[in-house]
Amino acid sequence: MTRARDLADGKHLTNVDSNTLVVDAANNRVGIGTASPATANLEIFTGSTDADGLKINRFASGVYYSTLRMASHGLAAHVGDGSSISERAAITPNGITFNGDTAAANALDDYEEGTWTATFTGSSTTATGRYVKIGGQVFVTVYGDSINVTSSVTGTIGGLPFTNSGGYTAASITHDTYTNNSYNGYVNTGGTTMTAIQDGTVSGAQTVVGNPKYIMMSAVYYTTS
Repeated sequence: MTRARDLADGKHLTNVDSNTLVVDAANNRVGIGTASPATANLEIFTGSTDADGLKINRFASGVYYSTLRMASHGLAAHVGDGSSISERAAITPNGITFNGDTAAANALDDYEEGTWTATFTGSSTTATGRYVKIGGQVFVTVYGDSINVTSSVTGTIGGLPFTNSGGYTAASITHDTYTNNSYNGYVNTGGTTMTAIQDGTVSGAQTVVGNPKYIMMSAVYYTTS
């Protein structure tokens, strides 16, 4: 082990085996494979996209270990199953990829859950719906409860959390007294609304004036938002 004091910049370094392990006491940093750990408290430098930076082992023999490496496509996790080890997931600039896939189009770039406020044509009543977004796929549900309908118009639910980028998409309807004879509908392309369709036609179902009225609606659609 060698110790060196760098008087030029005031750093007190402990260097073990030519940068195998370096302690920068002045900046409270540790480097593995680098003489100048920077930015982070711990820096691991492998110098290769094929070298593992971290290995966690469970048994002395057999492939019961996992590794992390800075691969060319991102931070890759390799997991052993007892007989072999392979990449199971990677965090890339495009999102999360799986099983060694490096295609940007296949990366999972978003996951979120939340609520959205549904509006109903022919009424000032609103309702709270829920959504789950996985990548570009959005699943939405809403239950319009005790809707006060004051005018007869095409039944449309507005306020979807994301714009529909995948063309007209089917929606499912049940428990419906809000519109006349509607059991299905669609998410409008390029917008944030769902329209109820009169059963047996391609025409929009009309709202039924009265109070209270009800409707349950769900849909899955694609967005680039």
